[in-house]
Amino acid sequence: MDYKEIKNEISGKTQLIEEEANTDFIGFADSLAEAIENENIDQITELVGVSKSIKQGLNGQELPDYFFNQRLISGFFKIMNDEFLNNFYPPTIDIFYNLYFESNHHLMNFFYTNEFIKSLWHHVQNTRQSTLFFTMEIILSFAKTSLELGRQVFELMPPDIAHILIDVREKKQPIEYYIILIELLLYSSKFVFFNISVKDLLNAILLVFIYFKNQFIPDGFLFQAMSAFRTILETYNKGEIIEAFEGIDLEIYIMKYFYFCDDQSIFYHNVQLLSSLISLKYEAIVPNQPGNSFQKKLEFKYSGHHLIKAINELKIAFSLPKDDHNRLICEHLLNIIVSITKYFTGQIKHVSNYINPYKVFICEKMAFFVIDIFKTGEHTLMKKCFSLSYIMLDGPIVLIRTLLDNGIVDIIADFLESDDLYIITKAIKFIIKLTKTWNTPSLLDYPFIEDIQKYEILDTIEELILSEDIKIASQAQLAKNFIDTLINDVSERNQHI
Repeated sequence: MDYKEIKNEISGKTQLIEEEANTDFIGFADSLAEAIENENIDQITELVGVSKSIKQGLNGQELPDYFFNQRLISGFFKIMNDEFLNNFYPPTIDIFYNLYFESNHHLMNFFYTNEFIKSLWHHVQNTRQSTLFFTMEIILSFAKTSLELGRQVFELMPPDIAHILIDVREKKQPIEYYIILIELLLYSSKFVFFNISVKDLLNAILLVFIYFKNQFIPDGFLFQAMSAFRTILETYNKGEIIEAFEGIDLEIYIMKYFYFCDDQSIFYHNVQLLSSLISLKYEAIVPNQPGNSFQKKLEFKYSGHHLIKAINELKIAFSLPKDDHNRLICEHLLNIIVSITKYFTGQIKHVSNYINPYKVFICEKMAFFVIDIFKTGEHTLMKKCFSLSYIMLDGPIVLIRTLLDNGIVDIIADFLESDDLYIITKAIKFIIKLTKTWNTPSLLDYPFIEDIQKYEILDTIEELILSEDIKIASQAQLAKNFIDTLINDVSERNQHI
């Protein structure tokens, strides 16, 4: 059967009777194999339209086994050679895309070989326009077939593949080309990134943010980018990430556009990302000074609006049932609140010529919130709140006084008798910091010594000194020493009055 006759016969059908279909399919497969063997470019090009009609006629059904005969498979492998790059490859890969794209046929394994996958990646580097698009779509569909195949696909990805993105942008191709390549890069995060620089990956993520803002892509693509970003933070060298991040304008999206987004899902994904970025830090070695290092981390500039948003969202999330997965966002929000509070208290404490009353007011509200969370007894959140309370004890007097006036000593005294060793350790640390902080003129009018006696804190500390846990015992001894010194100092001071 002549291939033109096949095209005319198939294109006019919407539903095929199985016996007729098998005849047409066999005829098409044989014609395609023959055209490739004879390197007949006109015949291959003519069959592109026929392949589209076949796909439509299948109406979601799998290809017949005959499309995986050795002759046809050998033809597809042959066309991957470089000598056919600019002539036979474009129409042939178009046919392959029309017929085999996202196929779940068990005989697709014939194409899941290193040789074929390497050839596809090679053609991504050397083709353009629709041919590039079809090739990338095929690679991505292979990767999504299974975790094992996905890892195989991305292990074979060339080191400079991300530069195709830059090249395509310079040629101002349709946005679909950017999106499919970005999706390839981001999808590789499922298997840990291979052979791609941090800078290239972050640039790809920046494009996703830009496209989303311009309403070119759906929410799911944005979530995939944010998830990939978190994988980068877990995978790559922390110093490289910080250096790359500081040179790319991602912060405006994370701190403004997505942070203040009304869409709760986008806000939650962004909060998880920001929380991870805040926690990112590493020890950098001082050049030419072996043994000397300094901690490097990302610095973010916050406003009162950031803190208010975080507090309000935390209250909402905290009110959710404990089995609601969205409640997990509480930890990330607290991490952000700790960072913001540290930023504000540092400003308030160190700026001597001007204290922003608005920031003082916001931080005072946080003191009340810390106490509320402590009272819930929910350990996961309490651990973050301890970090927050330590910052406040190092902050301005107004914050410390707010904590004291609202019963923080009573709460911490209860924690000293907790069954959780971690909570006990943190409570002892709080007592030590508060003991060191209280002996200042601005706090002396608060009856801290009376609180120690009222809540039997010293008695509890002495019991903890006998703990089998070495860390708790040593910390408790240190706390007792500070309390004894404080009591003696106060006693001596009173004698001189």
